[in-house]
Amino acid sequence: MAFLEPGHFHAALTLKTSIARVDRNVHLYATPGADRDAFIALVEAFNGRDDKPTDWQVHVHESEVPRDKLISDGYADVVILVG
Repeated sequence: MAFLEPGHFHAALTLKTSIARVDRNVHLYATPGADRDAFIALVEAFNGRDDKPTDWQVHVHESEVPRDKLISDGYADVVILVG
């Protein structure tokens, strides 16, 4: 699963619970900044909580054009877009 420029916390909410049939590796394509940092912090909070923690592994892919890198890398069949 991949996230492209998650500029709203609702993107991270899709990772609030573990999903048995979804790979735990999350590929994040975003430019550095507050939105990217907030996304990572929220996912880390889900992973570190005492009640039903998740186990998402966030892989950050930086690029001047994150969309192009997402397409060329080919890591994900599903992309979450939130605006």
